[in-house]
Amino acid sequence: MDFSRLSLFSTFLILGVMSVGHAEVTLKVTSIINDPYLRKGPQRGYEGLVVDILKKVSEVTSNKYKFTFQEVKDEKYGMIVNASEKKWNGMIGEILTGEAHIAAAALTVTKEREEYVDFTIPFQTAGPIIVLKKPEIREPTGSSALLLLQPLSAGVWIMILASFGFASIAVYSISRFNPYELPHLAAEGKVSEEQGAQLNLKNTLWLVFSQLTWQGYLVTPRAVATRIVMVSWWLFAVFTICAYTANFAGQIMTSGRLSDSMELPISSHIDLAQQTSIAYGTVAEGSTMAFFKKSQNPTLQKMWEFMSVAEPTVFMKTISDGIARVRSSGGRYAFIMESAMATFVVNKSPCDLTKVGYPLNIANYAFATAKGSPYHRDLSDAMLLLQENGELVQLEKKWFKGECEGMQDDRSAIRLNLKDGLMYSLDLEDFAIPFIILAIGVVVGVLAAVIENRDFKKKAQIEARENR
Repeated sequence: MDFSRLSLFSTFLILGVMSVGHAEVTLKVTSIINDPYLRKGPQRGYEGLVVDILKKVSEVTSNKYKFTFQEVKDEKYGMIVNASEKKWNGMIGEILTGEAHIAAAALTVTKEREEYVDFTIPFQTAGPIIVLKKPEIREPTGSSALLLLQPLSAGVWIMILASFGFASIAVYSISRFNPYELPHLAAEGKVSEEQGAQLNLKNTLWLVFSQLTWQGYLVTPRAVATRIVMVSWWLFAVFTICAYTANFAGQIMTSGRLSDSMELPISSHIDLAQQTSIAYGTVAEGSTMAFFKKSQNPTLQKMWEFMSVAEPTVFMKTISDGIARVRSSGGRYAFIMESAMATFVVNKSPCDLTKVGYPLNIANYAFATAKGSPYHRDLSDAMLLLQENGELVQLEKKWFKGECEGMQDDRSAIRLNLKDGLMYSLDLEDFAIPFIILAIGVVVGVLAAVIENRDFKKKAQIEARENR
């Protein structure tokens, strides 16, 4: 069947009606349910951005046309399914078969589509962008007192206490057996007995604890070995205090709301392509899917290869299905959709979605008619007039009005942080370096104590021979 002839035949019928008494012409409009472009009205019929645009077109053309809407049967925008037979599905297919005179939706203008249909003046600009679910806020559990413990995991707290005891015992033991430390110096009469008692067990515990709280203490070790242990403990204390303070501040800032300055595990399509833990997809048989399929960009080709073999399929029948999967995936599915629609979705209640990165390309939305359609000129001229007088912008503002605090537009995308939740406690892996530094410091301190003991004995032997 020659679809172009069938479409032209339908057009000639319209012209025949127009020639008889200049009666109002009724045009069938194929579209797809996609809020805010088109949705079911509160009583009957349809409402949305494309409905209002066509109402304005009717006014501009002195009510020359009357538009009746019908939903596209296969719920698709339109892709060629048989190139040899020039067969299309979706709204483009219904235009070619004469089932509809106009395709009015967020229909992307592409070179392939333009070979089969005529597009009007664009009414909106958009491009593919990533939509991801915001991480859920994990409210602090337990009492406010427990909030003080949350910056560090239980394992880290246990290791800090163990390290405190380890460092204290190391300092006390070295001071007991090191001949250059205060207890031995007091026994030799080189310092007072009061000074010699300064490094007893109680004072040693206070000395080590004071470093952990960045407070000074009157006792000062004399021996090199003891000082090496104290320096390693001081470095451990500095790291611990800084890490605790930073993470505690983050816990306080995010305990009641979501911050717009945090980072997501992905910040662009490049990040998305380099990982496999987050699946991603598009609307099946739409312009975004075709964009990835035909792209020569290596990154976009890699993304297409991932999407085309993913199981279960990552291609969704409708935008609503894609958004529903994003919300139910727990952050493990990203939906790539046109930025204009994405802006509408992320700014609507329950405000649990976010855009990531920027549009991958720039495309236009326009209405489509059959090639050579006699009312294509009227439609385009009317939309050009609406564009020039600002009415298209006003209609877009009406239907794309957001409900979320700190609304996102096409030029912004908030960045969030994910690691087992919104905020997380520092674990033993994060504290590996300070623990290693402390362990090395104690080992070096013990070796230094051994060397000092040998040095002291040699000096004693020399003095003994000299005194004979």
